[in-house]
Parts: sequence; structure tokens; C-alpha cells
Amino acid sequence: MNISVPTGWNLCNLEEVCSIRNKTNVDSELYIGLEHIGQGNNMLISRGNSKEFKSTKNTFKKGDVLYGKLRPLLNKVYLATEDGYCSTDILPLQANGKISAEFLLRVLTHKNFLSFAVATSSGTKMPRTNWSDIRDFKILLPPSQEQHKIALIVSSLDELIQKTDQIIEQTQRLKKGVMQKLFREALLNNPTVTINEIKDTTPNAISMGPFGSSIKTDNFVSDGVPVIRGVNLTKEPFNMDGFVFLREEKADELRSANSFSNDIVFTHRGTLGQVGIIPEKTKYKRFVISQSQMKLTCNNNRAIPKYVYYFFKSHQGQKALLANISRTGVPSIGQPTTTLKRIKIPLPSIASQMSISSTLTSIENLNQLRIAYREFIVNLKKGLMQNLLTSKIRVKI
Repeated sequence: MNISVPTGWNLCNLEEVCSIRNKTNVDSELYIGLEHIGQGNNMLISRGNSKEFKSTKNTFKKGDVLYGKLRPLLNKVYLATEDGYCSTDILPLQANGKISAEFLLRVLTHKNFLSFAVATSSGTKMPRTNWSDIRDFKILLPPSQEQHKIALIVSSLDELIQKTDQIIEQTQRLKKGVMQKLFREALLNNPTVTINEIKDTTPNAISMGPFGSSIKTDNFVSDGVPVIRGVNLTKEPFNMDGFVFLREEKADELRSANSFSNDIVFTHRGTLGQVGIIPEKTKYKRFVISQSQMKLTCNNNRAIPKYVYYFFKSHQGQKALLANISRTGVPSIGQPTTTLKRIKIPLPSIASQMSISSTLTSIENLNQLRIAYREFIVNLKKGLMQNLLTSKIRVKI
């Protein structure tokens, strides 16, 4: 493959700019395993103690780039800020005078190197690459001053992402604390009713998804009635991505599993504790819940759906929902719909329910904006890295 080399840049192999750190003793108790390095974010998310690991270890020094060679698709790369020991599934790479450690970090994180490492890995269940496989990777190497500026630009975006993550985490803690306080007070100051008492009067207001054999892979089509699965309950309040679809005729056959806007959906088998609420405004007229989910349609004259949703997201609601679980085989809620019907929920006035829902929705919406902002910065970083590391954008020296 011909690679165009920009003016002032050089083309070299990875082994020309770095080497594996020779094993030696270091005055440190720090141990870094693959589990301690974040996926794709160049962050150290936790630390280990070397005295607790008796197996063979590699050593690294401050400024070495630690590259996770096991399952390279996870893209675990970290720039060491102190000396320590690491797993033998991590290559401690020592940059030489031709490349800065910060720039080497960006090269090893870039999608071109990621694709190369994945392509050279071997093994089915636990693919692994090695130094002998990756050392011939071709690097476009700018002058040192340009390396420094490129690394500085990307690092500034990393810092912005980290700060945004901290704000998101703080807001999530705030929401959790406010939610717990509101429902604790609701339990103290209001009567409780069962979920069965606040379900809608329409048929199948509480129902489970169809048996597994009722929906087969050959029933799926490219567009139609969306099927709600666990993946759609992974974001708050609902994830509108990742649907599979059924024909209208098939959805008609599964009428008891049909679900609509403002229905609350629970996972009763698999990842327990998942709860979502179908948005009020959606382009789909109806949905079908899968065999691992169940749904609740509320009587709006008695209970605001968003209030009930937040109750089940709270500590009190989760405790009630998971009180009757079986961990034999796939985790599941015993007698799912019966269990749901019997759960007791505090029932303040409609006005109070709306006030609680409004407060929590405001916090949730604020965090959604921050999550969207984070995604924008992440995509900006990816685009800039691609352009900066391939010289499509040149920085001024």
C-alpha cells in the first residue's frame, strides 16, 4: 500500500520509534492489569497492588505507553504517570527520541492501528496480538514540535470529556439522592396501593411478552412494528435505537404483548432491574414486548405513568421489584405479572405526582443534554485525530 508522506514528515515502522521495556525492579507497589485501563479512553480507571499478584509481571517506567495486547479490539492504551508493574498481557513501550510518548499514545489509539492490531491477532475466544505482529505498523511521523501540538490538542479534548463525565456522574448522584428523598417522603405521607389497583381498565394492562417460540428470526423484517428488548431499556428513560421489527399481521397475532406510548416496560428475565417508559411522542403507533419483558399500562386518572416509572427506578421501587427473584439458570422474577401486581406504591395526589415527575424529569433532561454534548466532543476528537494524524489538517508551529 502506497502511503503519501507529507512534507517534513517521515514514514517509519513502529519498532523504529519505540521498544519493549526490559524487565527490571522498580520501587513501586502499583500494579496495572487490563481491567484497570479504560476501554478506548486512555484512562486508568482503578489500580492494583503488585504485592497481591505473584504471577510473572512486566515493569514500566513513568512515560511508558502501556498497550493491552489481549483482545486488542478493546483498545486499552495508557500513558504511565509513575513507575510500576503490569500484566504480561500489556506491552510496556518505551518511546525513543524520534517520537514523544504523548504522540505514541495517540498513534496506538487511532483507528488505523486498532484495525491493524485486530487483523494481526490470533485466537478465537481470547484473540491476542504480539510485538512481533505489530512492530511493522507504518507510522506517519511529524517533526517533534508538531507532534507536541497534535498531542496537546487531543489531550485538551480528553480533559473536556473527563470533566463532562464528572458532571454527568454528579448529576446522576443528585438525581438518585432527590429520587430517594421524594419517594421516602411519599411513603411516609401518603397511602399505598398495589400496582394492580392503578393499572388501566383495558385488557392486558399488565402482561408479559410472548413465548419464545412465538417470535422466530424469520419473523423479523426491515421495517414494521418495533420489538422492545432489553437493549431498549439501557438508557433513561428509553432507548429508541436497536429495534428489530415485525410485520403488522404478526403484531396482531401477539395482541396481548402490544405496548403503547407511556407504557412502562420491565425486564423479568435476564438483566433484572431494567425499567423504561415508552416516550409519549414517537413515530411508532405501537410496539411488541419480547419474551423477556413485561409491561404496565397505568390508569391515568389514578397514577401518572412517569411517576410510576420513577418509583421503579428508585431504591424503594427496585427493592420491591427484585424481592422475588430466582438466580437458578438465567436470573428471573418469579411469577412476574403476579409479583408486579402485588407491589405497593405510595399514591399522593395527581398534582403531587406531577410535581415529583417534573422535578426528576428536569434533572434527567439536563443530564441528557450533557450526555449529548459528551458524544459531540467524542466524535469531534475522532475526526480531529484522523485528520491530524494523517496530515489532512496541519498545525502551525
